[in-house]
Amino acid sequence: MNKFLNDYLEANNKGKFDKAGMTKEFIGMLEFVDRNFPVGFRKAGNHTQVPRIRFEAISVGVGLALREKPNLKPKNIDWLDSPEFKILTTSDASNSKPKIKKRLEYVRDNLLVAK
Repeated sequence: MNKFLNDYLEANNKGKFDKAGMTKEFIGMLEFVDRNFPVGFRKAGNHTQVPRIRFEAISVGVGLALREKPNLKPKNIDWLDSPEFKILTTSDASNSKPKIKKRLEYVRDNLLVAK
C-alpha cells in the first residue's frame, strides 16, 4: 500500500493541482449517492457507521462511473446487497492493489451496465 501511495503522489504532484475541479467532482459524487442510494454509503438504514472500505469502494467507483457518463442514471443498485460486493468490502478484505482495483471497478461497472 505504501508503494502504491508513494507512486501515486509522486506522479500526481508533478502537475498543477486542480482544486476546483476535484472539489466539483467530489461534490458531484456525493450528490449522486444522495440521489440514487436510499441509505447513502451505509449498509442499511439503521446503521450509523460506514466502514472505510465500503466508503472507498462506493465513492471512488461512483466517481469513475461519472467520469465516463456524467449524466448517469442507474437502472439498478441491487448489487450493493450482493454477496460479491459484501466479500469485496468486508473488514478483512485485502488492501492489495489488485483487491482495491477490483472493488472500485465493481462499483463503476455495475453503475455503467444497462440492466
